[in-house]
Amino acid sequence: MIGVIEASSFTNLPSIRAKPRRYIMALRAKRVVSLLGLLALLCLACAGYYLLAPARTPAGQLSLIDLDRSGFSAFEQIFDDAADRVRIVGLFSPT
Repeated sequence: MIGVIEASSFTNLPSIRAKPRRYIMALRAKRVVSLLGLLALLCLACAGYYLLAPARTPAGQLSLIDLDRSGFSAFEQIFDDAADRVRIVGLFSPT
């Protein structure tokens, strides 16, 4: 017969159901946790590079020095030798 389908032929089809809301929320939660983990690893990599990479100063520029009793005389000598140029002294306190 043309155009007639028996009801028994539909029983062999796989059931098509909408995915439950819990399943979708679980997938979103896994995605968020994965992205947060990736972000944490990226932050750790950047912090490690910042802390462990060797510091370089540009050519022709003196590197920063700590002003303690042993280094102050060297600083004073360098400062006095550059009397014909503009000098900037920056003092930073950890507090």
